[in-house]
Amino acid sequence: MKIAYGHHAQFPGWPMAAPRFLSSIIERESCTSVMEIGSGANPTLSPTEIDTRGLRYTTNDLSASELAKAGPAYETLLLDMVTASPAALPREAFDLVFSRMVNEHVADGERYHRNIFDVLRPGGVAVRCFSTLYALPFTVNRLLP
Repeated sequence: MKIAYGHHAQFPGWPMAAPRFLSSIIERESCTSVMEIGSGANPTLSPTEIDTRGLRYTTNDLSASELAKAGPAYETLLLDMVTASPAALPREAFDLVFSRMVNEHVADGERYHRNIFDVLRPGGVAVRCFSTLYALPFTVNRLLP
């Protein structure tokens, strides 16, 4: 497990940095199937990037209306990764599970991480970019659901 800390300006979860960061992980790990948790209508990678890399890219959200906005380049998965039962999960389906600015919304961290583990293929990678406890983005997300 690698945990990295840095200055907020270099945070790979920001919209400007996230596509390059995610692409570097996909390339380094030779991923062909990616699920992005909580991305709904705004997945990190563009349809062009997905097509160029030949990816199966799934945008996940708990809102059907947000997923409907994602576009045809993306597979969609209407599922709450915190409350999903093991039977509802696409088991061992993804090389990479990625999320950004989602963890501060997670009420049951243990179940959330078990579910992520269950959807990863053996040897798969999970990457989560999230705000530090009580940093400004964390506080704003807590106050404004």
